[in-house]
Amino acid sequence: MLRIKKNKSNKINLLSCLLLMSCFVESARAQIVFSNSDISREIEKNLLFDKSTQEKFDVYNNEYGENLVDKPTMGEAPIKDEEEKKYTPEEMSIVLVDKVKIDKDIREKEKLAYNSVLVGQYEIAIEIYKEILQKEPKNLYAKYSLAVVYQRLNQFKQAKNIYYELLRGDAENKDEVINNIIAILIEESPREAIYLLNRLTIQNPQKHFLFASMALAYEKISDYELAIKNYTKALELDYTNVNYRYNLGVLYDQNKEYEKALEMYANVVKNNDNSNSEIAIDSVKRRIEKIKQII
Repeated sequence: MLRIKKNKSNKINLLSCLLLMSCFVESARAQIVFSNSDISREIEKNLLFDKSTQEKFDVYNNEYGENLVDKPTMGEAPIKDEEEKKYTPEEMSIVLVDKVKIDKDIREKEKLAYNSVLVGQYEIAIEIYKEILQKEPKNLYAKYSLAVVYQRLNQFKQAKNIYYELLRGDAENKDEVINNIIAILIEESPREAIYLLNRLTIQNPQKHFLFASMALAYEKISDYELAIKNYTKALELDYTNVNYRYNLGVLYDQNKEYEKALEMYANVVKNNDNSNSEIAIDSVKRRIEKIKQII
């Protein structure tokens, strides 16, 4: 009797299919993009300070269904600890020494990535931050910085995913995270962002950056009157903010309200401490001279 050979290739093919499906699932997980409504809901929750209010908010939702302000900020590179841990002879082991070396390597990589961002080498920075997060998945500084780099490259989906995770986690700089997300929403759809910001400013009337973001959104749709109104409100809440004064001056200038523009520009020049390299002070001074000739 002929013996039927078992086809080993069937097992191999089945295994290959399973591996392929596993890779596909993992890839799909990595590419999950949270909806803008999810992100908006998380923003609102994080801006409500009262814990009981946040809980009520959750119940409600379960039942019912080139300006300076919008540029994401990097923050500073982590400062190296002045005192390094010293081990006694009893504590010394190859594992402990390796751990210290790894920690030092990661801190150096953070600095290297930060410097790469400063010189515009964003792709290099992305790879370094990813390497850091492989070793330290809970490194909030690296996560935030990676999101900022994605945002600067206009890779908004990747940036929003990370920002959303930070909002749901233990990030301490949540106002900055929210400000950056809103800047993305304004780029994607200014009118939808205005709808969200109307709610946020009512809920959080002391958050100056929300009014500044509202101003930016109105500027995007060429409603300069409401843009000026909201920048003015932002400046009332944060009177020393040079960026708000500069942006307000530009809006007055565009609206041919030259005396008000001159006042804002003069204040920017007077109060600039050279730490804000985003504002070209020499250009502002030249514009002041031109406005003086006009009026």
